[in-house]
Amino acid sequence: MRHEMLCKLQRIHRSMFGKMQTSQQQHIPASVYSEFRTDGLSKLDTDNNDEIKSNGRIDWNQFRSACALIPVPVKNEHEIFLQHKVENEFTVFRKIAYKVTGRHYDIPQGHCAIIAYSKSPDPSEPAVAIGAISYWIATKETSRSNHHSDHFMNDCFHKISFLFVEKIHQRKGVGRRLVNEAIHEMKNSGINQPIHLEGAKSALKFFKKIGFVSCSKLRRDVAYHHSIFNNCVNMCYAL
Repeated sequence: MRHEMLCKLQRIHRSMFGKMQTSQQQHIPASVYSEFRTDGLSKLDTDNNDEIKSNGRIDWNQFRSACALIPVPVKNEHEIFLQHKVENEFTVFRKIAYKVTGRHYDIPQGHCAIIAYSKSPDPSEPAVAIGAISYWIATKETSRSNHHSDHFMNDCFHKISFLFVEKIHQRKGVGRRLVNEAIHEMKNSGINQPIHLEGAKSALKFFKKIGFVSCSKLRRDVAYHHSIFNNCVNMCYAL
């Protein structure tokens, strides 16, 4: 009985949404289950579906019974949110840096930080820090006092000092959100200076997609004592 109803549900799906692909022939998509289980069943185009008609009328009870055999999948997506001025942010930042690089890196003195958190749908579970960015916002005073310095990362420019995202959360937009939030804060400062950063070779494509451009050739930077910083490029972003 169960098998027959499942087969009937598949035939209904084929007639409504076209022939399913070979890889999907044994399974009805979850989105279809959800749509069938809503109160909007009458909105579906069922005029030409003899499978669920009885004496010229749609037998909705039979249709619902067939659908009820398939549990509606529950979404279990984690919410990602950003937070400024986190309590114990220096400790949180160091822990994220260690997870990514195996070394502890601190928020540079005078720099701001933003932490990215992942929140489980289960309200009993605490949010977990998964990424962090540190950045410097130039001021009128630093712009005047350091303007003639030759150092690329001097304080007269806005700059991004560190960006860390846990590996399992990379390529999910977390890093882009952190960088865009930092850029937003720099724009709101009212100081019209470019943003400088020293980009690791592995992150060049990422920063270029956001709008940064290379300002130097690859160079070895041993100041940070980690392989990911062995080859760096000076990069700029014009506000």
